[in-house]
Amino acid sequence: MGVLKVGVLGAGIVGLVSAEEVVKTFPSADVTIIADKFLMDTTSDGAAGLFMPVLYNFSAKTDDLTREIIKESYEYYSNFINKNCGVTEAYGFLLSDTTKEVCYSDMLSTILPIYRDATEEELLEYPGNWRYGTYVKTLITKGRNFMPSCLKRLKESGVKVIKKTVQNINELENKFDVVINCSGIGAAELFNDTSLVPLRGQIVKARSPEVDKFILAGEETYIIPYGHGVSTLGGTHQLGHYDTAIRKHDTQGILNRCSALLPQLKNTQILWEWAGLRPYRHSVRIEKEKIRKLKVIHNYGHGGVGVSTAPGTSKYAVLLMEEMLKNSKL
Repeated sequence: MGVLKVGVLGAGIVGLVSAEEVVKTFPSADVTIIADKFLMDTTSDGAAGLFMPVLYNFSAKTDDLTREIIKESYEYYSNFINKNCGVTEAYGFLLSDTTKEVCYSDMLSTILPIYRDATEEELLEYPGNWRYGTYVKTLITKGRNFMPSCLKRLKESGVKVIKKTVQNINELENKFDVVINCSGIGAAELFNDTSLVPLRGQIVKARSPEVDKFILAGEETYIIPYGHGVSTLGGTHQLGHYDTAIRKHDTQGILNRCSALLPQLKNTQILWEWAGLRPYRHSVRIEKEKIRKLKVIHNYGHGGVGVSTAPGTSKYAVLLMEEMLKNSKL
């Protein structure tokens, strides 16, 4: 048996954590990450990173797999709390003025350490007609800190990195035994996945030293502490939009909604803004496929929760890879 050669296509959080899982499972493998964008150029860099996946319509093929992915992901990030790589504990509220389902998940209530109904007094703390609320203890993972730390660990373990745009998956056929596809929105064209569409998100990073709890209000408005007196204000969920330029009307809409929720943000200082295309699919794709001679494991379509769910989907992707290799000559 020769050395197993594994290519990981994509260097967002899903690609990096997938490479990490390969190294853990196959310590002697020759692993290479191939991507045209790294670190601050990836969609993962702009993510607010709040661990709250189910409420953002994340799902796998089955409820059991969805729950396992979320549980594995939470446990993974818990190991990095306060280790100077961007993972911190966070407390805050989910609010709804319509139905309880908007702000409550039975699945998350069994995974997160604190997950309870908000009291009437707590709901009254925030302007608006909030009928339901949930108080939560969870995690925030800042991609801008976590990804460089992860990439450093990978390089130290011998993982190679190639900056390259792959135009056709067949380019990799004779270079790797297996490719884990973590190409995000790029998979739509590269693998002809017509069910994958961009979900445009725009956020504002604002000066907000007084914010110490996150708030998710309804389906689009959120205020999430980023650290050092900065918060992430959001957001937008614009399905089918391909534009990553900052839109002034979206910025104003975000500021209006967030300052209505926390009036002290009315004259906040904007530090920077970001817009990106999240890879949305009816369910995340974690599947094996043979393309000519090349074994491919797909791991993409995480929507707006790639940071939150990457560890769990990557673990399952590598399990599929193990299954695929058992039936091969490698």
